Amino acid sequence: MNQGQLAAIVYLENNLTAQAFTPDRLEVLKLLSGQAAIALTNAKLYTEVKERENRLTQFINAMPIGVTVIDSSGQISYANPTASQLSGINYIPELNKVNPVANVEITSQQSTRRVIALAPNQPKYRILIADDAFESRQLLVKLLLPFGFEIYQATNGIEAIECWEKNSPHLIFMDLRMPVMDGYEATKQIKARETEDKLSSSSPLKKGGGGGIEFRSTAIIAVTASSFEEEKAGIMAIGCDDFLRKPFTEQHIFDTLHKHMGVQFVFKQLNAASNLKETDANILTKQAFCDLPWELVANLEQGISNLDLAMVQRAIAQIREINQPLAEAIALGVQKFQYEQLLDLITSLSMNHED
Repeated sequence: MNQGQLAAIVYLENNLTAQAFTPDRLEVLKLLSGQAAIALTNAKLYTEVKERENRLTQFINAMPIGVTVIDSSGQISYANPTASQLSGINYIPELNKVNPVANVEITSQQSTRRVIALAPNQPKYRILIADDAFESRQLLVKLLLPFGFEIYQATNGIEAIECWEKNSPHLIFMDLRMPVMDGYEATKQIKARETEDKLSSSSPLKKGGGGGIEFRSTAIIAVTASSFEEEKAGIMAIGCDDFLRKPFTEQHIFDTLHKHMGVQFVFKQLNAASNLKETDANILTKQAFCDLPWELVANLEQGISNLDLAMVQRAIAQIREINQPLAEAIALGVQKFQYEQLLDLITSLSMNHED
C-alpha cells in the first residue's frame, strides 16, 4: 500500500520450514513491500510524465513553423525541424537537455514552397506502407497516391515481408510497433534476405527495375512515435536506412523520398501568409464553430491536442453531418498539418465559452 492505494500484492508461501514468518520478519516484509509500492508508484508517474513530454515534443517537431527554445543564458538550446531548416543549424539533439515548454519562441517563417507534382521522365516508384493503424496508413496514402506513386499496404510485419517479396517496393515506411510481427523483426528479415539473395536471379531486388533503373536494395524508413534520440542508433542497427518520428509533416515525407529514392518534385512558391487561408477564410470562422455542439468542438480540440488522428476523424465525420463545408475545411487543415492554426481558433472559442 502507498498513500492508501493498492500498488501490488505480495504472496508468500512456505511449506518446508516451521515458523519462517515470525512477527519480526513480517514487519521487515511489510517495510520492504511499502518501499516497493512507493517505487512502483513513482515509476508509473515518471512514465506518464515522459509520455506527456514525448507527445508535446512530437507536436512541436511537427509544426510547419519554426520553434526555438531559449535557455536562461539567452542561447538557443533547441529548434524544431522547420527552424533548423530555416537557420541551417540542427539543434534537435539538445532537446533532452531542456524543457520544451519553457521560453518557446515561435517564428513567423513557414515553408515557402509546396510540392505540386513529380518532375517528368521518372520511373514508376513503388512504396509500401506497413502500419497496423488504418488512419496512419490512410494519411500517407492520401498524401502520396495523387502524385502517381504505386502504393501497397500491410498491417503487420509478415504482410510487409510478403508484399516486399511480391512487389519489390523501392521504399518501405515501416511502423516499428505492429501485431503478429513488429517492424523490427520484419526489417531484420528483409535485410537478411537482401544480403542472401544479392546475387540470386530470383531475388526480389531484380524484379521490375522500375523504368530501367536498378535499385540495389529497398530503403526502409522506420516510423516511430518515440522522441528519444538514443533509440536512433538501435533503429539504424537493425538495418533501417532512416527514421521518421510521428507526427511528421508532408515536407518530411517528400524530403525522405528525395533522399532515399532520388525522386524529383515540381514545387509551387507560396506566400508567407498562413496556408490556412487556402481553405477559404469565410468557412473557418468563430461563428461556424459556435454553431456546432460544444461537446463536438471539445472532442475535436482534444483529438488535435493529443495527436489522436482517429478521434479527429470521428469529430470531422460528425461535423460533416451538420456543416459539410466546415468539415472539409477542417479536414484540409489537418491534412496540411495546420494543427496550431486550428487550435488557436478553437481556443479562442473556449475562452468565450468559459466566460
